Amino acid sequence: MKKGLNMSQIGNYKSLNEHIKSDRIPSLLIFFGEEEYLINWGIETLKKKYILEGFEKIDFIELDSDAKISELIIETKTFPVASEKKIISIKNSELLTSKDKVNSKDLNSLKDILKSINELDDIIVIFSNKVIDKRLSLTKNIMKLGNTYQFNCLDIKGYKDFIAKNLRNHNKKFTDEQMNLFVEESGYLNMESNYRLENCKNDIEKLVALTYEKEITNDDILWSVTGDKDIYIFNFLNDLLSNKKGECLFTINQMFKEGKVVMQILASIINQLETLLIVEEAFLKGLNVSAINKVTKIHEYRIKKMMPYLNYFNKERLIKVLKEAYKVDFDIKRGVLEEHLAMERFIAIL
Repeated sequence: MKKGLNMSQIGNYKSLNEHIKSDRIPSLLIFFGEEEYLINWGIETLKKKYILEGFEKIDFIELDSDAKISELIIETKTFPVASEKKIISIKNSELLTSKDKVNSKDLNSLKDILKSINELDDIIVIFSNKVIDKRLSLTKNIMKLGNTYQFNCLDIKGYKDFIAKNLRNHNKKFTDEQMNLFVEESGYLNMESNYRLENCKNDIEKLVALTYEKEITNDDILWSVTGDKDIYIFNFLNDLLSNKKGECLFTINQMFKEGKVVMQILASIINQLETLLIVEEAFLKGLNVSAINKVTKIHEYRIKKMMPYLNYFNKERLIKVLKEAYKVDFDIKRGVLEEHLAMERFIAIL
């Protein structure tokens, strides 16, 4: 067994990469965290390192999330056919999240098997979940015997490096200004954002397709990046200001289902409405985009993105909607209305 971490240590994608390169990978691994892209990267990197080309379907085994313990035990009793190691990957298993999913007899059998595997050098078992319960005896057991790696969202440097690398793969590059614009528009670094590296990779591929044989422009970025912070809010405002209340309710409920917090949704709506009002008043004064940017410090590209929405309503309509949004925010904070009910009322009265 070659172990790169102590039980008290939890690695990340950088330490995993180092351990793979130096061949310090034990037989038992836990991958967890919110960045599924990095979890998949870790699994694929291990495959490339240890699985012989052409034997992926034989020496690399993927078990379903609802696979029984007996299936896992059977797979651990066979060795690699031609590869350096056999890899068994179990994704989204409830074994590491719920103690009610396995009886004590099966659990003890699994622990014994995992302990014996840990003494071998030709099998790797990977448990990968978005979250794990470190209090469970099985989780503790695996963490003690093997290595655990957490794949959270990247920091700003790591995120920019990821973007730059994916662009280089397509013989493309950003200026510093364009990099900052992409980062801002994607919303990846925002708290509670659902925008992940997989979304980023897809947006870069769209951008590359859009700019096949030409230089990337700022407008290309604005057209290509879906972004997390705007994707629902702009749809909601568009429907709200077009008086499409059914669509508004659908969008709001979709955000609720994805776990977005009501007060954060409302704060985003108010922020966008305030920005729209500022831009609207500036246009009424005859200012152009560049002048508005200088006066308000709002990014020119965000101003341009706001412009189509100004066609749906006038200043009076904006003020009315914004006042109601303030009232809903106040009522929720005072406890006058339950959050979800308050949002539905907000849509109904406009």
